[in-house]
Amino acid sequence: MYRFLNDDIDNRLKNTTMDSVMGVDYSFEERIERNNYVFVYLKEGNYYRPINTDANLLQDEKMTISILEKIEKQNSDAGSIKVGINQIRFFKIDNYVSYTVVNEDINTLTLIAKMLTTAFITAFVFIFFIAKYLASWALEPVEKAWYMQRQFIADASHELKTPLTVILANLKILKRYNNLTDEQTKWVNNTNDEAVRMKDLVEEMLYLAKGDVEQSNLHYSEVNFSELVEEVILTFESIAFEKGLTIEYDNFEEDIIYSGDRQQLKRLLIILVDNACKYSDTGNEIEIQLNKNDKKIIFKISSIGNIIDEKNADKIFERFVRESESRMRNSEGGYGLGLAIAKNIVDNHKGKISWEPYKDIGNTFIVELNV
Repeated sequence: MYRFLNDDIDNRLKNTTMDSVMGVDYSFEERIERNNYVFVYLKEGNYYRPINTDANLLQDEKMTISILEKIEKQNSDAGSIKVGINQIRFFKIDNYVSYTVVNEDINTLTLIAKMLTTAFITAFVFIFFIAKYLASWALEPVEKAWYMQRQFIADASHELKTPLTVILANLKILKRYNNLTDEQTKWVNNTNDEAVRMKDLVEEMLYLAKGDVEQSNLHYSEVNFSELVEEVILTFESIAFEKGLTIEYDNFEEDIIYSGDRQQLKRLLIILVDNACKYSDTGNEIEIQLNKNDKKIIFKISSIGNIIDEKNADKIFERFVRESESRMRNSEGGYGLGLAIAKNIVDNHKGKISWEPYKDIGNTFIVELNV
């Protein structure tokens, strides 16, 4: 492996254990086996010539010059120097210089670093799975109780539909009798109104409960959203007329096609138009806007009266929330589930519903559906 200029130098280098130089009792061959390559150079004037044939291939030239210059400055024939992060052990015989780069300390530090990194990653993964298991274990009874509560609401709502249907049917029969007094007729009508309101509440609760217990199954189809809006508006024209309201179209785009569940979209529009009619001040306008851009269909409905406080605007889409006294349950109002259902429908269609004030005297509800 090594080629020296003469046998004398060869033997003197190869036979030494270099214990005073390297700090351990290893021969050249043993040190080679431990991957500490020994470089040997002959000084000729101001130049150093590599003696072992492949030394110049294993060592960077600038690195070699830096090492040899530092060794030359040393007064002793053997010792150690530091070049950069490398610890260099050297040995001089006549005009020959040999040195080795001692990497044992660096290798040890690298090994320790790798071991610490592996231990950290292993501990992190272990803690992650333990935390996940504990969280799942802790949340299991909460999830079970929440599921049972939602299931109870769904079951109760479903069971209430039948007796309410019977009550409404009987009241309808009673109203046909002509021998009722005015007082009796008033009681029957009031009972009928409350039964209708209760039926609406049960249906709303049942809809939301179904949406909670199981993901709503959307029946997608191509819907002419413009025609659907006009269809819903038409059904509310008589209600608006009785209250002295006019429904106006502004910036309304025809023949907008959207892929969604037609029944759910119709219910969404009914809720928003119904709210606008209920909470508008008599004699005002309800403004309808509908347009489409490259990414969204935007529907807006604006009404004057019963303006929502901006501080409470983020709560109006929660269940059973009535934003103001003017919207508390009365002869027209519902139970605070309409906007919650509207949000549920919009969420099912991956859209967005929001509120903003209308000219500081009313409310605008905005529905954005991605196309």
